[in-house]
Amino acid sequence: MKKIALFFVVFFKAQWAWAMPYFNTSNGHYYEVFRGGYTWEEANAEANARTYKGLQGHLATITSAEENQWIFDNLQNDDGVFLADGTFIGATDKDVDGTWEWVTGEAFSYSDWLPGEPNNWNGLEEDYIMIWWNQEGQTSSPSWNDTTNNPILDVNFEMGYLIEYDAGTASNVPLPAAAWFFISGLALLGVRKNRAI
Repeated sequence: MKKIALFFVVFFKAQWAWAMPYFNTSNGHYYEVFRGGYTWEEANAEANARTYKGLQGHLATITSAEENQWIFDNLQNDDGVFLADGTFIGATDKDVDGTWEWVTGEAFSYSDWLPGEPNNWNGLEEDYIMIWWNQEGQTSSPSWNDTTNNPILDVNFEMGYLIEYDAGTASNVPLPAAAWFFISGLALLGVRKNRAI
């Protein structure tokens, strides 16, 4: 019985560790926010390792003003505050300084930089984009800032990341891993019960 209880504790902890993805009806994509002390490289690897409803995740690629505003309007907590001080999205200019590219290869034709950005602040190699969430009333939309791979060391605030799931990055995995884990656990419980009879 202790093993069954442990199974359900582990399963439900994994399920409730993150909020469920939000669906954008205008483009058919899902978005999910993660908090924590991530570098851009860690966030990118984790986003690429996740799936939702058979769709492969990637760091969000914001390609229009409408998508940018939808993110601002829908991905805040009840107090109107986004879930991290800054949030990585899927763009970088690490290959050629000043030439920004999306991780998906989409054209980089839209941007929403804060005034004076991008700027390689303080002489740092700021090769990644973060959404800076309405810092000090500067913006009414999620404007962008260039930052380093590890801004926690530079400005000492928590970095999260934003995953986007869309059909353009479909996965061969039909169900999220947690669902397979749950179904496998139920099957094992059934086998064990049959053996005890």
